Parts: sequence; structure tokens; C-alpha cells
Amino acid sequence: MSNVLTSIMPKILARALLVLRGKLVMPRLANSDYAADAAKKGQVINVQIPASQTASDVTPSNTKPALSSHTPLTVPIPLDQWKMTDFNLTDNEMQQIDMNDAYLPMQTYSAIDAIATVINSYLFQQALQIPNWSGTAGTTPFATDASAAITGRKKLVQQKAPDEGKRNLVLDPNAEANALALAVFANFEQTGDQAVKIEGALGRKYGLNFYVDQQVPVHTLGATGTVTVDTGGGTAGNTTLPVTATSLGQPTAGDHFTIAGDTTQYVVVSATTVASNKSTLTISPALATSPVSTTAITFLASFTANLLFHPRALAFAMRPLAESTQDLAFGSKILAMQDPLTGITLRLEVTRVHKAVVWEFDALYGGNVVDGQSGVIVLG
Repeated sequence: MSNVLTSIMPKILARALLVLRGKLVMPRLANSDYAADAAKKGQVINVQIPASQTASDVTPSNTKPALSSHTPLTVPIPLDQWKMTDFNLTDNEMQQIDMNDAYLPMQTYSAIDAIATVINSYLFQQALQIPNWSGTAGTTPFATDASAAITGRKKLVQQKAPDEGKRNLVLDPNAEANALALAVFANFEQTGDQAVKIEGALGRKYGLNFYVDQQVPVHTLGATGTVTVDTGGGTAGNTTLPVTATSLGQPTAGDHFTIAGDTTQYVVVSATTVASNKSTLTISPALATSPVSTTAITFLASFTANLLFHPRALAFAMRPLAESTQDLAFGSKILAMQDPLTGITLRLEVTRVHKAVVWEFDALYGGNVVDGQSGVIVLG
């Protein structure tokens, strides 16, 4: 049995990674930080982002000016997501895996799909921290024209988001269905591309790479009633804001809003309840103004979060799991493998439990929005 496991475990992992590569949309589009160093749950990866700079006048002098200090900012990405799924293999399936270079049992596909679903969903939820939006909440974009893509692109340009041909727009199936019916996407005489008609692939339009994903999240607004800035007001440059509401429906993470007198778009990163109708919000970006108490706050209604972003907006880190000497002491066979193309890492563990063999995939990862100005939520 030991020789059989040693033979087929690398084959299962290699084929599983190929399947996982095709199923994951968001990890492929995010700014991915992969490394071969083994890690444990709870470790933190610090992603650097450049500090802003300004140009200054040159004044000739016999004294050398003081050098400017530009300390890069860091955004922590805790490796706090450890997910697993198990599956069963018959003796016949193990033989088929060993003999057939392309064979992978259906139950293994199902296990891979479970891992892919949870990773993809996690990154979508992280992306809800992007503060900027375009379109109308509750209205599916591309119903009559392509203005959703054009307006979203305009907003990225205004925010000085990088391009490099890497701006991506991930649509939910409803938005994609609308876009597929538009002549500007589908008609060959306008696009010179038959892929939309034949394959249903929107491809690249308006300088954006189009994708569809059934896991595009729907965010339900937490705030209800009238919400205003609470006593004490807010301070420009702070990322906290005290608020009060006329009802018990308090703001929640992912709620997007504007403040009267301030055109900046904000998102609630987290909310701490202070009293029955009062909360302290942690927000992004930092306050552009100093709103006084009772200033009105306007929240977006519930929306579908189609995502337009450059990879720099969202970071995703994945590490191979460190082997536990305790597991090895109980006779578990453990093998980790990294996909050379995407860097996605899976671990396969095989354990004998009560006269049965347990097969388990597990993965360790984390993510965070590191540059909210490089993304826009295209509302639906």
C-alpha cells in the first residue's frame, strides 16, 4: 500500500492543480504573492506599496538639500484561511490513476471544486473593501449599452490606476448575459471577432479583459434609517468615523457611502457598536474632510459587486503548509505541490483511520485590498 501511495500521490496533486487552475478566476487576476516557504496558519505576509511622492523645483545652491524620506507602506496579509476537503478512492480508481496519465476520479473533481469555490468566494468578499463605485445599485449593467464599462474605465483613469493591459472586469452572469446581447460586443462588423457569437466569450474590449463568475457577490446593506455623523464629528486623515442611526440597522462591513459636502466614496471596513444606535466605523479611504456632527451620510442600496480592477488593487498570498511532525508520527503521508504557472499550492494528506484510508486536500492562504484606488465596483 505504501508503494502505491508514493506512486499516485504526486499524480493526484499534479492533476488536481491543473483542474484548480482552470476553476479559479479571482486568484489568477489578483496581485499574487506565492512562495515555496512552508508556513502555518496565523503567519502574516507584508505586501509593500509605494509611498506617494511630489515633484519640487530645483534651486541651484552650494548646499546639498536634505534627502527626502520615502518609506514604502505595507499592508499585512494574514494567512488566516486554512481550508480542507476530503474524498474517497477505490482500489480500482487508484490503479486507474497510476496507469492513465489523464485520469482523475469524479469525487476528486468534486473535492477540488469545493476548495476552488471557497478560495474564490473569499477573495470576492475581500474585494468588497474597494471603496469606489460606478453605476446604479440594483440595476444590472449593460442592459442597453456599454456605458458601464466606459464609465468604470473613466473612473480608473481618474484615480490614476495602472494599466499595462491588466485591467479586468469580472461580471456576474446577469451582467454578462446583457453584454452578450449588445451589438458592440457581439456583431462581427463592429468587433472583428467571432468569439462572442461562437464561444460566448466577451474577450477584451475598451482596454478591459472581461470575465464572468457566478460567485460575484451580492452585498446586502446593513445601515437602515437616517445615518449621520455622531457627536465629535470626524477628522480629515482619520480612518474612523462615529455615526448614529435612527433605527437599529447599523452599518456593516461592505456598506458604501458618501458624506454630505464630500465627493469622496467610502466603504465600511468594520463597525463597532457603541450603543443601540451608535457605531464607530473603520473606513477606507481616510476622511478627505472633517465632517461635523449631524452631517448626513448617504449609503448605497444593496448591490451586486461586479469588479473592475488592476491586479495591484487586490493581493492574494498562498503558502504550502508546514508538515506537522505529530502527523508524521501517526503514519500520515503528506505531500505539497505548487503549480508552476499560477503558484497555487495544494497539500494532500493520506491517513489510515479505523480500517479506512482518508484522503484530504488542504490549502493555506490570505488576501486583502492593498490599493483601493486601483479598483471600481461596477454596481448591479
